[in-house]
Amino acid sequence: MNSASADVLNGGLLAATENVIVASMNYRGGMLGFLYLPPAAPGNVALWDQHLALKWVSENAAVFGGDPAQLTLLGLGSGGASVGFHLLSPASQPLVARGVLHSGVPTARWIWRNPEKAERESAMLSQLMGCPKTNHSAMVSCLQGKEIESHALSELCGIRSITADGEFLTDEPRKLLERGIQGKPILTGVMANEDSFMAYLMLPSAEVNDGILTWEQLLQRVLETLKTEEVARAIALKYAEYFQGPERYRLALIQYLGDYPLLCPMMEFAAKAREVGSPVYAFYFSHRSSGFPWPEWIGTPHGAEIPYLFGNLAASLRKDPSEAEVELSRRVMRYWAEFARSGNPTGSAPNEEQWPVYNATEQNVFPITTEAAQDKWTPPGPRCAFLATHLANEIEGRKSEEGCIPPVQEKDVKNEARDGENHASGTV
Repeated sequence: MNSASADVLNGGLLAATENVIVASMNYRGGMLGFLYLPPAAPGNVALWDQHLALKWVSENAAVFGGDPAQLTLLGLGSGGASVGFHLLSPASQPLVARGVLHSGVPTARWIWRNPEKAERESAMLSQLMGCPKTNHSAMVSCLQGKEIESHALSELCGIRSITADGEFLTDEPRKLLERGIQGKPILTGVMANEDSFMAYLMLPSAEVNDGILTWEQLLQRVLETLKTEEVARAIALKYAEYFQGPERYRLALIQYLGDYPLLCPMMEFAAKAREVGSPVYAFYFSHRSSGFPWPEWIGTPHGAEIPYLFGNLAASLRKDPSEAEVELSRRVMRYWAEFARSGNPTGSAPNEEQWPVYNATEQNVFPITTEAAQDKWTPPGPRCAFLATHLANEIEGRKSEEGCIPPVQEKDVKNEARDGENHASGTV
């Protein structure tokens, strides 16, 4: 289970302010949600959990005054990718009218495994937990006898991948997207400093406050995500060219860690969804909260927009929000509610700045911030094109070959950094 019940995700204020119905869901994660050893463990169980919740909402929406034909599904990180999978699934697509994908899309390479690789990784996990590595029924029977605490190992072993199971997903996401999603509107976007928390967790404890990296540390951190040093060196060199000064290697690492799993896949997904007939609205959230308790260089990280969307600033800030932040929260709630109502985030409000439909050539995104914190959007096309030529066979390579992700160095604030992260999905 994950974090849909976290205080920061409480939908009460959003529902009251915008007159919408907000329903949240939990679902099985790790080995319990993603083990793929068919037919004993058919895979995609986490998505089937979500599907069951969607069916319940659809069947009961009218009781709460809602319209089951107007269900908008929203998720963050892997939850955002899950929204995309429901839009691509023959089982879930009829239940969803619109999708909101925060910092995660279904076509990102990190979320997907072909069936052979998904089966191989699940078999390696079985072996790591002292169970057989052949005979799927024997593996699953053995795993079912393990204490629940040992299932935490699966969180370290990358068992969270979606695959083509022939029922929920009939093909790989890119091919399914090419067939279209019946013109369903899409709202998607990223933070200004998406994976700065990951960079924080990768730094030695003595360096977390100033965030200064050497060239060797940058190269090592990039290599940790790839298979070959040659490719890692080329990427590290290219990203270091984008920045100057003593912070250049840290800035390069944050940019790379945000680009390859999140920003570039989001831009690709937005372009393809637009191409196959869906209206797409893209956003770029760059406000750093005034009560944010992390080093200044963290910037606006993954999930920073969530307190503003749900109006729960007090649940995440260490001080009272400013008037500008309260107004920003009202704006974000209004945009998202208008999208849920009409498929257009600016709706019909005459005084609102119009949010343009995404254009792949212009790579136009809608900036969301306070006036005092403008952060200019730089289209990432050249960076994404560079990564595409280097990463086709590289992403997640080390994790796949070794079978298990080494634990990140512990820091006192590690768990707090991940509160409310990634897996939350909900409906509006």
